[in-house]
Amino acid sequence: MTTLVFDTYDFVRRLQDAGFSETQAEILTQLQQESVDATLEQFHNVFCCKLHYYLKRVPDYDY
Repeated sequence: MTTLVFDTYDFVRRLQDAGFSETQAEILTQLQQESVDATLEQFHNVFCCKLHYYLKRVPDYDY
């Protein structure tokens, strides 16, 4: 299983290097993390739903 890592420290540092204040960088980082989490959760839900749909069609599959 692959684990996705979002380096928040590096993200904040890069935003600050680009001219964002520490507060702005931290807020943008939090929003980015929430967006990634929501996207991954949605993908997971769709994948599980489709998997369940197809597994129901497998003869003699006990789930």
